[in-house]
Amino acid sequence: MITKLLTKEELQKRCKLDEYRLNQLISNGIIERKDTFTEEEAEHIKTYRKEYPYPQEDILRRFKIEGQLFQIFIKQGMVQDKYFYSETETEIFKSFVKLRRLGYSDTACLRVLEEVGIPKEENLFEDNHYIQLKDLAEITSIPERTIKFYEKSNVIRKPKIYKNKRFYESSVREELEFIRDLQRTGYKLNDISAFLSSMRKEPSKKNNGILQLIQELSEKKDIIDTIITKLKERI
Repeated sequence: MITKLLTKEELQKRCKLDEYRLNQLISNGIIERKDTFTEEEAEHIKTYRKEYPYPQEDILRRFKIEGQLFQIFIKQGMVQDKYFYSETETEIFKSFVKLRRLGYSDTACLRVLEEVGIPKEENLFEDNHYIQLKDLAEITSIPERTIKFYEKSNVIRKPKIYKNKRFYESSVREELEFIRDLQRTGYKLNDISAFLSSMRKEPSKKNNGILQLIQELSEKKDIIDTIITKLKERI
């Protein structure tokens, strides 16, 4: 299969980049300097720009920060020395502006931010409290499309969308296993949904919904055990 190549001009048009911003991407190592580019490289730039939408000059204008002051942020390790920044990375500048409005000097603002700390960018890929959709489907043996259906039907809690991926709270795994197993025992999805909603509100054993379900399942187990015993007598 022949991969279509894009000229520099076509790449700029596709990714909405002027010459200066393209050169900044090259300087920051996001893409190599060359005459032609692949479709994959164009998509890589688009993805990068979604994650890091704020050019340096936009930050300077938006937060009224002078170039010399911006260099101090970089020198003190508060931000990286690059051209494009993410939404999370701009939090440091938002905090700086708030402190300015309270009457602090620039020096005092910087000192406070150093003591308080710098907001860290969220990374759900490394967060044990969240499970990606594909992993959740594999662990529970429930297809991804079915999990999405439960999500849209408000049977399970909605995920966080991070870098175009669905990440569910780890507790959703147990809820999906409940759904799977209760459906196998004959319960309808509406009843299971009501039970899960009740369990979220009151997760203790004192929850009437939990007690009722335990009673129902125990009765079903007794009936099943009786049937099995009778069948075994016929063998």
